[in-house]
Amino acid sequence: MSQIEGCISVKPSQLGLSVSYELCLKNLRALTKRAIEFGRFIWIDMESSKYTDDTLMMYLELIGRHRDIGVVLQSALRRSASDLLHLIEVGGKVRLVKGAYHENEQIAFASHDEVNANYIKLLDILFNRNYINNKQADNNTLKFAVATHDSNLIEHTIGLWKTSKIGIKNFEFEFLKGIRDELKRDLELQSIYLMVMNGFRIQLGG
Repeated sequence: MSQIEGCISVKPSQLGLSVSYELCLKNLRALTKRAIEFGRFIWIDMESSKYTDDTLMMYLELIGRHRDIGVVLQSALRRSASDLLHLIEVGGKVRLVKGAYHENEQIAFASHDEVNANYIKLLDILFNRNYINNKQADNNTLKFAVATHDSNLIEHTIGLWKTSKIGIKNFEFEFLKGIRDELKRDLELQSIYLMVMNGFRIQLGG
């Protein structure tokens, strides 16, 4: 692990959230402690909406002691703008995704266009207003990730970055391994940070 340049992305349900909040938090604390020993950043994934409150509560408990940890927000969920504003206030680190879970229309946007529009709204918050005005979000603490393969959203992100005060080291694009490789090369030529996510499973316990 010490020879790998990368971060860890973990789903709370993998650490026991479907069993109990306490079990998941215990396992997440242990994983976070170990990751910090190796100098690795941890992303806490966001799953279906039934886990959203617990996932954010665990994240807020952990960032008081560990700064190299972030949480995922889904543009599909109607609540995400409010959650993002709160995370910004406490100096949280965020990865934006669209979300791929089937949800009730009272909880989530139903159409592809609505999900994309909310993604743009969340990007606008990150680049143009709240991070810049947040006293905690200086160049040493500010970090967020834009996780999408959507060319329109990527172009919008680059446009926001070029007209904002956000530093090149303060955000990154994240792609799944093997998808949009030609676009990755184009972004690299612009000296934009990229993280390629390589998914795998591990078996915990006996």
